[in-house]
Amino acid sequence: MHTPKTTCILFLTGILACSGSSSSDAPPENGRGGVPGGGDATQSAYTLNIVFNEVAAVGKSEWIEIVNPTQTVVDISNFSIADSSKGANSPKVAEAMKFPGGTKMDPGARIVILTSKKAGSVGPHSKAECLPDGPETCFFATFGVSATKGEVLHVLAPDNSVVTSTAIPKSASADAGGSTTETRCRIPDLTGDFTTCPPTPGQPNHAP
Repeated sequence: MHTPKTTCILFLTGILACSGSSSSDAPPENGRGGVPGGGDATQSAYTLNIVFNEVAAVGKSEWIEIVNPTQTVVDISNFSIADSSKGANSPKVAEAMKFPGGTKMDPGARIVILTSKKAGSVGPHSKAECLPDGPETCFFATFGVSATKGEVLHVLAPDNSVVTSTAIPKSASADAGGSTTETRCRIPDLTGDFTTCPPTPGQPNHAP
């Protein structure tokens, strides 16, 4: 019997990315679901404990930071990140960013996703293609996050059902044109409500 070949690269950020076959047909462990404001989307039978931790929605370098807050490795192969349909809180599945097979997050690992990227593969991309002050790797998504209205972001299972959803409030300075020197982030880091922070892509959040 032929055994598919799988090639893996472990990045300095604690992200393991592999090419080849994936064994993510079963729901990953150590997660929790929930679809607050999920609209008419289907709630998933999968579980995945991933936190939307910080969002920059203004400027040329718009990005989302997600974190694995658990003490175990989390397999996010074929899971997706999506924004919401206009005028609704249901995910735009067609524009969702799907993680490649073999993508895993070590305990406490942080992934930065650059949004509004109309060209290029999902990744992972090297430091040269990511944020100068961010982690060593990043991923690309084609969708953007509204600074003027805020938006609900979703984690989608491999079958496109909604694992969890998080409402990102509008940027505090959006009415004045927005600021590229502030983000919406959780304070305390990982657990708090969203507030205004200085950008800390790939690092713990801290108040101004």
